[in-house]
Formats: sequence, C-alpha cells, structure tokens
Amino acid sequence: MQTLFDVGPKIDKHIESILSLMLNRLPNNNPSKDSNCYLEAANFINEIYTGLFLKKHQFDFSKDNQYNTDGNMDKIREACGDWIKVRSLILNAINNLEISKDKNKLPWNKKYINSITFAKFFDYGKANASGLMDSPFLKFINEPKDCYAYTSDLTIDKLKQQTSSFLRKGAENFSKKYFKEKSLELSFWYNMVEWSEWFKRMKKYLPQFYSEFMSECENDPFKDYTDFLIKFLKSKEGDNISPQPYHFRLVKIGESHLSGMFMVWIRNGIETNKFEILKHLPRSVDTYYAEDSFVYNNLKEKKEKEVVDAEDIVIF
Repeated sequence: MQTLFDVGPKIDKHIESILSLMLNRLPNNNPSKDSNCYLEAANFINEIYTGLFLKKHQFDFSKDNQYNTDGNMDKIREACGDWIKVRSLILNAINNLEISKDKNKLPWNKKYINSITFAKFFDYGKANASGLMDSPFLKFINEPKDCYAYTSDLTIDKLKQQTSSFLRKGAENFSKKYFKEKSLELSFWYNMVEWSEWFKRMKKYLPQFYSEFMSECENDPFKDYTDFLIKFLKSKEGDNISPQPYHFRLVKIGESHLSGMFMVWIRNGIETNKFEILKHLPRSVDTYYAEDSFVYNNLKEKKEKEVVDAEDIVIF
C-alpha cells in the first residue's frame, strides 16, 4: 500500500543545503537522498558541525608535503557549532580543489584530483591497512601550493644541507629578512654553496692562511661580510637598503677570478690590515677561486721554492 508521507531519514536543513551545493560542484551520479554516499556525506558534515570529525577519524598525512595543511585542523575546530563556518569551509575546499587542477599547482598527480567525486570528497578511501583516512576535504582547506615554490623549497633545503654549518645559521636569518621572493632566496643559497666550497678549498690548500683569516672574522665570516655589506649599502642608499643575491656572488658573470662585493670586502680587510695574512699569499687573493686555481697556485709555489732552494746550495 502506498504511503502518504515520506518516511526516509531526517536530515538537518543546513546539511541538505550544503549537500545540494556539493552536488552542483562535484562530479556525481545524481544520488538519491537515501543512498549510502548521500547519507555518508551528510554524516561527515554533521561531524564537522558537532566537532566529531577530527575525533572519530585518523588521517593519512604521508603525502602532505604537497599540500598546504597549515592550520587546517584549527579551522575545522573553529567551525564547530557554526553552520555558516561549516558551509564556508566546505565550499572553500571545493574551490581549492578546482584550483589544484591548474598545471602550475600541486599536487603533481592530476589523475587523483580528477577522480575526486561527491562520494569521495570527505573520504577518498582507506589509505592502508591501518585504516587511515585519505580526505581530500582536509587537504584542500587551504589553497594549493605553487609548483615553482614547492620545487624551489626542495632545492633550497638541499642547498642548505650543502652549506657549511658555520655559514648556515647566519645565512638563514639574513635570507628570511631580505629575500622574501623564492627566486631571490634560491639564488642566494646557490651563492652560499659557492662560499662553502671556497672556504673548503682555502682550508685544504692554505690551512695556515685559513685559520688566521677565520680568527680575524671571529669564526663567522658571513656575519663579518654582512656587517660590512650593510654598512657599505647604507653609505650609498641610506637606511632603506635592499641587499641582493648578487652581492653574495664570489665571481661576476663572465669572469674567472674573485670579484664583486666579496672582493671589495676582502680588499678592505687587507687595506685596514684586518686580513693582513692575505697579503702574504703566494699569489694575489683574487686568483684563488676554482679548485684548479688553488692547486695551480700551490704547485707553482712549490716549484719556485724548489728552484730557489737549489740555487742556495753551496757546492764545494
């Protein structure tokens, strides 16, 4: 016998409104209101409102480095008990999901992005045997990361590891203060690796010169250099200085010897006798740059010394 009234599950009108918006924005198979996927989505929305979403589930964070998840848990907690915030949170995540389809945005796996449907939005599926939830909603509360910024960050992290420890801390502080753009930060850290290589060569081939030079810098040549650089720039530009990564190049483009601001710093130290030890190098300090220049100068010095020593031998 036909019933006069619907007797299906009762869903809060706020949840139905949000579900309707989700169905308009996400791929779906037009699920009925009593279907499993519809009721599951309604339950997840209710959990967000009641504060149970984070308490009842454990999430898969194994690939979170490709997503901007900063503060997303707090945003979910803040939405508890506020339907306007719940609605805004979910719609914002859908918007960010759309943005992530751009080739310049992460994640790399666009097949995964395109496979996210209404039924998979809150729970894509169990990530592994431990039952962790892969939740696209959780991943896209914040705007997707930019591919260039992401790859730059990975490269910068590698460059930091290649930078000598006595340079790294000062370089990190300086970079945070002056190099906000990724391209500038990346260029700066390439230069810091070059600095590290130069100091390693100096220590290897000119150990006595290296030790005295470092002591004159109080074992912190980066600070000594940046103090000099800032003072120099202020004399030219006033207090509103703008250090650039090229100020940290050891060699100007197209040249093969020490040059630029680095060499200005060295020369100033020599002229004021702070780096007096460098006056006694076998060759001019600017000729010491690449590995072969250190080796060449070292070998040449030894050969000249051998000739001089031979001439000093008294023959009876």
